[in-house]
Amino acid sequence: RTAVRTPDGALWFGTGGDGVFRLRGDAEDRWFDGPAVVLFADGDEVWVAAEGELHRRSGSDWVAVGTAESLGAAEIFAGARDADGRILLATSDGVFEVRTDR
Repeated sequence: RTAVRTPDGALWFGTGGDGVFRLRGDAEDRWFDGPAVVLFADGDEVWVAAEGELHRRSGSDWVAVGTAESLGAAEIFAGARDADGRILLATSDGVFEVRTDR
C-alpha cells in the first residue's frame, strides 16, 4: 500500500494486512499486525499508522504518539509533516491535523 525510503537506504512498506516491513540489505524486519500505512520519514524517524494508533520509530524504539479515536472509522491513506512541524493525514473523511509534543 505504501513505501518510503529512509536516509540509510532502507525501504519501508505498509501493507493491506501484514503490518510494516523494512528491507535493509539482506535483512527483513516486520512490526504490527493488520493494515498499516508508512506515512513518511523525517530524518531518522519513520511515522506509521497501524493498530488504531499513530507510531513514530526513532532509533530502535517504537513510540505510540496517539490514538486515531478522533478519526473515527476514517481510513488513513497518506501523511506528511509540513514546514511548521504539523502532521497532516489524508483520510477517507478529509484531511486531519495531528498535534504531537515534538
